[in-house]
Amino acid sequence: MNKHHSSLLIAVASVCLVSVSVTDAAPDAGEMARIIGRGDINRGAPPRVGERWLPLYQGNGRLGCCFGPWGLHAVPGQAHDYVPIGVTQFTHLKHYVRAKFNADYLLPLASIHWETEPASVRQYQQHQVFYDGTVLTRFQTDQYGVEVLSWIDPVDRDVAGLRIDARGDCPPIVVGV
Repeated sequence: MNKHHSSLLIAVASVCLVSVSVTDAAPDAGEMARIIGRGDINRGAPPRVGERWLPLYQGNGRLGCCFGPWGLHAVPGQAHDYVPIGVTQFTHLKHYVRAKFNADYLLPLASIHWETEPASVRQYQQHQVFYDGTVLTRFQTDQYGVEVLSWIDPVDRDVAGLRIDARGDCPPIVVGV
């Protein structure tokens, strides 16, 4: 082995040793939350008229759905001031149909939405937290205020949860299939 190859081998070995010793130390929960939190999605304003709006997705590999700007699903079949991209509804991997050409298609499982969406809001926040797998949506209109926290369980993969705190005269919530 010539001098250059041995120098290169020593350099590579030392880098491997340093990287192994650095990566062996597991970060604590606070550090892990900070690292994962870099990917969080924070929205400080509701969708504007004509704006394309990407719903926030939550899922665990079996159960999943997208949530619209008001913390629940978008009202199906209703025209919106904004342009929603995709469909907001619950789907489940075991809720499908085998159809033409032996292809499997996921069927909608359920939908939960406001009877009417707010025409205008004074305050708005939507935050998808990847560390704990939640979407928190808060908004305030002149008539009511709402906070919606949603999550889909990563362990018990058939469970989803919603906590809805409403104050004032808010529209009814509709649950459908």
